[in-house]
Amino acid sequence: MTELGIEVPIESIAKELKALWAGNSSRTNACMMNLAVFTENPEHLEDNSQVISELTKDHSCRALSVALDRHSSESDTTLWLTAHCNMSNGKKTVCCEQLSFLLKGYKPGRMRNTVFANLNSDLPLVFWWQGELTEVFEPQLYTLIDRFIFDSSTWPEPKKGYEKIMEAAAEVQKRFTIQDIAWKRSYNARMAFAALFDEPIHRKELVNISSASVKVGKGLETTGLLILAWMATQSEWEFHSKNSKNAYSFKNTVGNLIHTTLDVGGSVCIAEIGMKSDSASFSVECRADERHVFHQKIKTQTCIRNSTSPALDLDTNELVAMQLSRGGKNALLSKVIPILMKLMA
Repeated sequence: MTELGIEVPIESIAKELKALWAGNSSRTNACMMNLAVFTENPEHLEDNSQVISELTKDHSCRALSVALDRHSSESDTTLWLTAHCNMSNGKKTVCCEQLSFLLKGYKPGRMRNTVFANLNSDLPLVFWWQGELTEVFEPQLYTLIDRFIFDSSTWPEPKKGYEKIMEAAAEVQKRFTIQDIAWKRSYNARMAFAALFDEPIHRKELVNISSASVKVGKGLETTGLLILAWMATQSEWEFHSKNSKNAYSFKNTVGNLIHTTLDVGGSVCIAEIGMKSDSASFSVECRADERHVFHQKIKTQTCIRNSTSPALDLDTNELVAMQLSRGGKNALLSKVIPILMKLMA
């Protein structure tokens, strides 16, 4: 696994890290956080090293790439050490170290004792969990995490996954910030739709809304539910009932019912978000032949207004990079989760 660097004995980590920087005085070790990338697919270990290499161009860190073969009959740990360096005038200048672990077999507490014994203890831990949430997400692990990045759209049972995370957040409290890539994926669409209500006259129409709809791409049902939950939260709607698989009802602040639907047959990530009343409609649409543009439309009895805003077609790695750049406590996602849980019930 040459992409991972040189293989070193576990007991020699400190010595090998020191030797890594001692060999070239022109290189500077930069570190603003601990970044752990975790997968239960060992085949992704080299791919994740390439991802980390890209992330460290803008986010200096001590990186730990961890692959766990949870069902292996063996009990073994292999470690590789490398550094990702930025170039200046043809020379390596600022570098970030990476430790790659291949763990065979699962034992509770092993991650903490073997992998996270190598954290830079003065810096926060950002943990990117790839794939379904499993029993490995245990107190010995999550009590160390400051920011937890995951993608709930990849989970077969997102409700169970969110329940585990919320239990962990309640236990850890202020130190634990959750960042869902499925939520981040909708950011530009939500901003484009919210902009339709910038004017007070349009905000007043919210109390008259009778229906709302969201259309997302295949496999992005959780993202669609997050958008519906966001619409309800920001409009102060109360969850009323689940009418069918992807149809839900809410009550607004004056007790009127709002009927909402989710369509997962879109040809783009976020294909459409819309609201309607008897006298007005508000919509944002992204078309397959214009994937980088949201078409915004307000239609009332007296006028039709069209505009556009950017729709960033970002992959998962780029969305993670955005999460690392923004930081924050993600307070809005925390507000949205209670309604999301009802939609997933």
